[in-house]
Amino acid sequence: MGAFDAGSKRTFHLYARAWAEWILEQEGLEIEAELSGEFQVIARTTDVLLRVRDKAGRRFLVLIELQTRYDSYMPLRLAAYAALAREKYRQEVYVTVLYLLPPPTGVAIPEFYHSEFNGQIAHQDFDVIRLWGLDAAEALALDNPTLLPFVPLMEGGDTPETLRMCVARIRKESEPEELEILLGFFASLVMDADLVRQMTRWSMQIIRESPLYQELVMDLDEARAEAHARGLAEGLEQGLTEGREEGREEGREEGREEGREEGREAAIQILRRFLAFRFQIAETHFDEALQLLDLAAVRQLSDVMMDADSLAEFEFILQQLVSQTRQARPETPNNHQSPSE
Repeated sequence: MGAFDAGSKRTFHLYARAWAEWILEQEGLEIEAELSGEFQVIARTTDVLLRVRDKAGRRFLVLIELQTRYDSYMPLRLAAYAALAREKYRQEVYVTVLYLLPPPTGVAIPEFYHSEFNGQIAHQDFDVIRLWGLDAAEALALDNPTLLPFVPLMEGGDTPETLRMCVARIRKESEPEELEILLGFFASLVMDADLVRQMTRWSMQIIRESPLYQELVMDLDEARAEAHARGLAEGLEQGLTEGREEGREEGREEGREEGREEGREAAIQILRRFLAFRFQIAETHFDEALQLLDLAAVRQLSDVMMDADSLAEFEFILQQLVSQTRQARPETPNNHQSPSE
């Protein structure tokens, strides 16, 4: 989900105790520490990992994973996260996954991982929270600020009256900006975008100034810089291996070009995820058109996606950029072929 996925997870960190108490249905929890969810033994990173103590004095870990939609590998990943957390911190783990959007019709979401092989059994239960199945009125009655941005996605939460209540409550918080941006984004998925803009601070100007947008830009810049450096190093090594000045120069240029291309692919990947979440389309929906654009055009489309009131508006601007790109290129026999041809 790009920056808004990260933004949703930031609420876990800002309101860790409120999240833990809601998930465990226990009041009076003490958050002893927010632990690192990075596990060095393999490339695994969970969203939030808390060490808590309840009223009975029990100390344990709370692992929270947020996902846009269910995918078939999630049970295995949750089992792996839980095992790694137990091994690293030597404490029991309560595992929770929160899904924002429902799966396709007919797809059941499991609440455990189970495997049997050669007489050995691996099993891990986890708490599954289906946001669309929660009642918006009940969530509002809890007076829990962490839930407010997600209320529009709950049952009965996509009304102007409910949105107005969420906005009013969020603005009473000490750090309302990020919560309100998230509220506006999620509300715009299920309500009229103009109405949402009128009622919230859901505007491109505010978003650009927010930590969420800065995080997106930083992720993109880091991905592009890393790809460029990797491509440059590989190209330079190739040139040096050839042992000729000509080879070194060609290697440098090849590396720069490869770095730019990998940076462009990273930008496209981020945009694809945003589009899929914003307009409820497949991530590959615009792949053929996006592959025709350079990095500057892809970054321009990221802004367009945030401002567009509809998928049709975004697609219109995308086609304009594609036409401009084709006109700017020298005419060649392959100029009008898709990347797959």
